[in-house]
Order: sequence, then structure tokens, then C-alpha cells
Amino acid sequence: YFFMELLDGGTLSHRIEKMGIIPLKEALDILKQVTLGLKYAHENNIVHRDIKPSNILLTHGANHEIIAKLADFGIARVPNDHQITVTGQLLGTFKYMSPEQIKIQNIDGSADIFSLGIVAFEMLTGKEPFHVETPVGYLFVNIKETAPLVNKINDDLPSSVGLLVNQMLAKD
Repeated sequence: YFFMELLDGGTLSHRIEKMGIIPLKEALDILKQVTLGLKYAHENNIVHRDIKPSNILLTHGANHEIIAKLADFGIARVPNDHQITVTGQLLGTFKYMSPEQIKIQNIDGSADIFSLGIVAFEMLTGKEPFHVETPVGYLFVNIKETAPLVNKINDDLPSSVGLLVNQMLAKD
């Protein structure tokens, strides 16, 4: 048997589909919680490599606040550990892959931050930062294109939030 905590709030992916744009306070609370989880993983030399809304599970706290939990460490790895995956193997979800993952370079926690930047963009705008025809198209745009500022798409957001998300989405 396998037992785990019941998380009754579904995935962040489902919440974005349902709500479109996540309210700023809620989005920032979710980002903070996921970032703290990533900080812990990175401090222990673990890179998740597949940050996306469907890997962020939600539940409710005692005061009905949303609690976010990072899930699916199935392709996580220790930086520079080539025994976990085959060298040169591209693993992850194309849409959320960092440039260094796509280029099959050594990765560290900044790869997860890039992916979380795409998640932030989607939460705050209800849209993807890049428009592509096929999933493989993400491999090009995630390396070459600059995402628009989220506050230009959702003008209710402060410019500081736009700058933060764009810093998360920096190619280098």
C-alpha cells in the first residue's frame, strides 16, 4: 500500500483553467510556497526539472487559505549526476523547459526558476508567454524569444511583478 496526504484542491493547472487569471495575492502566495519548496530542494542539491501547473497540488489550510505542494520528483536529479538519466536525453515538458535543459547542458536550480516563471506568467495572465503551432515549437521560443511583461497583458498588475516574472524568464 502507498499512503499520502489527501490534497483536496486539485492541481494549479485545473485552477488556472477554471479561473483564467489567478488573483495577484493568491498567485504570489502560491509562488512563494513553491519557491520555498524549491529552495529546500536546491539547498539539498535536487533539481526538479519538471515544474508545471499540473505538478503543483493545492489544498486548503485551517483558515481556508490555499496551500501549494510541489509534486512529481520523478525526473528530479542531482546536478551533474549522469547516472540518473542517460546523457543527452531530453526530459521534461517542452512548454516549461529552461534553455539549459533544451540545450542539454548541466543544469542547476535556475532551470526550475525559469519553469516557475512560465507558471507565474500563466497564473497572472491566463495565457502562455509564447505562442507556438506544435509542442516542439517551445524548444525554439524558450531559447530565443523574450516573453512580454505580464503587466502589459494584465494591466491590473504592478510593474514590479512584470519585472520579477521577466527576471525569472531570463534566458541566461
